[in-house]
Amino acid sequence: FWLKAHSFAAVARPLPCAGAAHLLSGRVPLRLESTPRFCLVAPLLSMSWPACDDITRPLARYRNIRASFYTLPPRTVVILSEDVVEAEEVLRAFNSAPPGVVGLDTEWADASCSIALLQLAMRPVGCLILRLPRLERMPDGLQTLLLDERKLKCGVAVAHDLRLLEAQFGLSARGFVDLQPLAVRHGHDQHGVGLASICRAVLGSSLNKTASIRKSDWSVELSRDQLSYAACDAFVAVDIFDGMYRRHAASGEEFRAWCREFVDRVPKGLHKQTQGKVGRAGRKQRSTKVCAPQRKTALYGGIRLLSPTGVHLANVSEAKASWYIGQGLGERLDDGGASSNMVVKLNFVPKGVGHNGDEFYLQIMENRCVGCGTENDLVRFSVVPHVFRCQLPIRFKEHSSHDIVLLCHSCFGLASDASQEMRRRLLQDEGVLENGSFGKGPFVSDQQKVQARGAALALSAARLPDEVRTQKEVIVRKFLGKTEEDVLAEEEIESVRNIKTRVAVEGYVSPDVACAQRLGLTEECTDGDADAQEERCFKFVVEWRQCLLDSVQPRFFPSGWDLHRSIRKHDDLFGPGLPDEESRVQVSVPLEA
Repeated sequence: FWLKAHSFAAVARPLPCAGAAHLLSGRVPLRLESTPRFCLVAPLLSMSWPACDDITRPLARYRNIRASFYTLPPRTVVILSEDVVEAEEVLRAFNSAPPGVVGLDTEWADASCSIALLQLAMRPVGCLILRLPRLERMPDGLQTLLLDERKLKCGVAVAHDLRLLEAQFGLSARGFVDLQPLAVRHGHDQHGVGLASICRAVLGSSLNKTASIRKSDWSVELSRDQLSYAACDAFVAVDIFDGMYRRHAASGEEFRAWCREFVDRVPKGLHKQTQGKVGRAGRKQRSTKVCAPQRKTALYGGIRLLSPTGVHLANVSEAKASWYIGQGLGERLDDGGASSNMVVKLNFVPKGVGHNGDEFYLQIMENRCVGCGTENDLVRFSVVPHVFRCQLPIRFKEHSSHDIVLLCHSCFGLASDASQEMRRRLLQDEGVLENGSFGKGPFVSDQQKVQARGAALALSAARLPDEVRTQKEVIVRKFLGKTEEDVLAEEEIESVRNIKTRVAVEGYVSPDVACAQRLGLTEECTDGDADAQEERCFKFVVEWRQCLLDSVQPRFFPSGWDLHRSIRKHDDLFGPGLPDEESRVQVSVPLEA
């Protein structure tokens, strides 16, 4: 019985300072403290029955074990609120606090990820637990906090939680950091990259993940164990971030500068949601490996493709060569040996000449990382990010793969980080950075629909208080245009639960498109001077190529890869016909080793 006792006891005490004593309108908040109950039992046994020392000694050892569980910092105030006025008061304390880290987490009511609780934690304010579906409206202070980039919102899979907040309650956010890539970057992923695993690696403490609490119903009145679980999930994110920052940041380095490459970025391949399970139990164990989109086939093919007259047009993959043969459009000329020596001759006259005359494309390229030379875990990397490349005029990107290279996972991470930083700088220089923050996009949330959907979701709770249920039914009736006397059918409530709350923004222009337009790179920015536009586009591409060179320092580029290679397509360089030796345009100079 003693060994299975709860590890937390809730102690009701007045707040020690005026920090938030008035926030609960006369109510005294519960402060959850680490008070193992067996610590009170063991001394009592020893004093009353000295012969029980054989029992109390194991209890003392058990106490030392349980002390390794994560607990809230001393004198932490935990406030549970479902009142808008009360929430605004507490959020005012969050927003008036100096720049810092805000732990953010959510608990779900069902397998469809319907949010039941939002937990926010920050020093020295404490922890606020909001029952969002029960609020009459979203507090203005909550939106202010989520959009404040000086307050870093951190957690595990925090981007997913923020997307749910936007979809279900119309709350936009920016300035968030996922703890998963931070833990991987600094080697704290030896136990995994879940919240409990990172807590164990960074803080040396175990996080309470009891299944009976994790899978419990979060839409009903909460127990002390549930409050403790929810508060710890939010506050531990703050302690984990602080622990990694103190351990790995340079002396005097500001905390936002230390993690700027991870701000507002969603880690790829670190987590995957599952369907059909409730709440946190629905998350699979996350891989400790940072996954990137690994290629399933080789990027470069070494099979020569010839015209009917024997002109070398291009090198293609084995799959494409087999397709030509299978469709009766070509025939194999070699002796049928190894595919690396395969030659395919077309049976029809093609419209163009392919890459004939361009030695860069006609060489046999190796499928290896251009950075370190490894042939494993290769990823296709666009030197000019696709969001910008697709804005360039078609004549500068048609049939051109000079700026598509292969990188291994390690080099891909370096190049991707540098590319993201250069993109951020470009958007900032052109004054469109604020439009590209997380939460801003081609859609906005209809607040009336958000409120109605939240009320309908709240009505799904089995033990919802009668007065709250009446309030939510009024909101749903008003949305459906019904009077107070009209009966709400379950089908009507279900239709409101499933309503789409996002509305397309008329005339929306993404920040990347706006940046390309301001730089004069898009097709409509010619202004009658094609040469000037080509010069702008060429300079833009060269800057991205230089970014790759600086970040990865490649040593294994294909022969002829050139920082200053022309961005014109083949026919503009060589003409529509077959070039001769005298009329060829020099387009590339091999890089020196």
